[in-house]
Amino acid sequence: MSPDGDWIGIAYQENVGEHPFEENEEQRYIKFVRGDISSSHSIAESSSQAKVSKIPWFEPNQLIIASRM
Repeated sequence: MSPDGDWIGIAYQENVGEHPFEENEEQRYIKFVRGDISSSHSIAESSSQAKVSKIPWFEPNQLIIASRM
């Protein structure tokens, strides 16, 4: 999370297969995702979409322990 709480970043590894030059080694990519944190949001819904679910709101200090719904 950024020091000012405006964004959160996640780094993850993706294994894509055998390394082309080295034996018994996998080729891996490290990827980074960044998302801005906002206290307000808008959801565009068409009239045919059911209005069943709402986006849950979490405080920045809850993001680490929040379970996925």
